Amino acid sequence: LLELVSITLEQKLLKDRELQRGGYAAAFSAGEGLATARGLLDAPPQLAEKALRCLAAMAQTYVENVEQLISLGVVQALLGRGLEGSHLAETLELPLARRYA
Repeated sequence: LLELVSITLEQKLLKDRELQRGGYAAAFSAGEGLATARGLLDAPPQLAEKALRCLAAMAQTYVENVEQLISLGVVQALLGRGLEGSHLAETLELPLARRYA
């Protein structure tokens, strides 16, 4: 399911030129998608890579999303702070995960 969400967000927010792209971003935010994806960064690489894909798409869409990602500690996590018990270092060894980070 997370893979489907990540692919859809990337396609609709970054690649499509449709007018409803704001609706996809709003629905993801309203469903606490940013916070959920942030929590999944600490998950095993299979999940964390898809979470990174979601976060990357949202960050590239609106400045407000970047501000939210900073407040959720995404940047700090990607810089290696607070990784105790996390799989993020392992996830960032994957080529696609590095691309999204």
